Amino acid sequence: MLHEVENKVPAKLASSCIAIKWEEPDSHGSPITGYNIEYGDRKIQTVDRVTECLLKNLQPDTTYIIRIQAINHYGLSPFSQSIRTKTKPLPLDPPHLDCAVYGHQSLKLKWGNSSSKGLLSNLISNNLLIGDRSGRFSIIYHGPCQTHKVNRLSEYTQYKFKIQTCNEAGEGPLSGIYTFTTTKTPPATLK
Repeated sequence: MLHEVENKVPAKLASSCIAIKWEEPDSHGSPITGYNIEYGDRKIQTVDRVTECLLKNLQPDTTYIIRIQAINHYGLSPFSQSIRTKTKPLPLDPPHLDCAVYGHQSLKLKWGNSSSKGLLSNLISNNLLIGDRSGRFSIIYHGPCQTHKVNRLSEYTQYKFKIQTCNEAGEGPLSGIYTFTTTKTPPATLK
């Protein structure tokens, strides 16, 4: 029985590869010497005597119909039942990051396009990262929202941020560095 093996493909390759596995059929007295794998536009890939294969260099976000046939000294078996499977979409580019509200101890950051919330919001999440003094960045927010308030900051201080979008294909590239500065503390309340 031919089937897809999803956990065999690293996330970075999921948009261009599909892993498949099958059981060796009865050879009728002559050992199986290999298999023909048909996929795409009648492309055939021949493999040795294995029962799994990673199909590479496929198109992202594309449905493939895959079937296999065994080869031995007597000839070719009929093709197996076909399976229908799909490559993952490409990881998304990062959105533009803005500061919506500047405070003396916080920054409210926003990103993305609010009109794209609908259908895609279930499939997309974002990583917001903040830089430390040594230049390393760490994640301070992961989730589907398009805003995040960063609290407990120092007044009139520059902070560096990066953002990254994640979807079913994995993590997209990190953005460039965005720099935002907190404001000075306002005067105290009059008595």
